[in-house]
Amino acid sequence: MCSYFETLTKTDCNGCGTCALRCPAKAITMEKDSEGFLYPKINLKKCINCGLCRKICSNNPKKNSYKIKAYAAKNKDLNERLCSTSGGIFKIIANDIISRGG
Repeated sequence: MCSYFETLTKTDCNGCGTCALRCPAKAITMEKDSEGFLYPKINLKKCINCGLCRKICSNNPKKNSYKIKAYAAKNKDLNERLCSTSGGIFKIIANDIISRGG
C-alpha cells in the first residue's frame, strides 16, 4: 500500500479528506470523480511542499504499520438476532456491563 500522494492512484485513497483539512496552504480540495467519489486535488501553485498531507494520510504505510485485529460475535438467540442490527450482541454486552454496575 502506498500513499495517494506518491501514486495519485484512486485505490490508494479512501476519500476521507483529512489531507485537505490539514493542509496549511489550503492547496488540497476534495473533488468528485465521474462516479461521485471524493478524491484530493492538489493545486501545485499553492502547495508549499510541507509533507503534512502525506504524514496525516490514513493510507500512509508508515502510519499503518500495525496489524489490524477484528473480533466478531453474534447472539445465539435467533429471535434477538433478527430484531437487531448488531447481530444481537449489543444487548448481551449491555446487560453484562449493567450487571457489573456500569
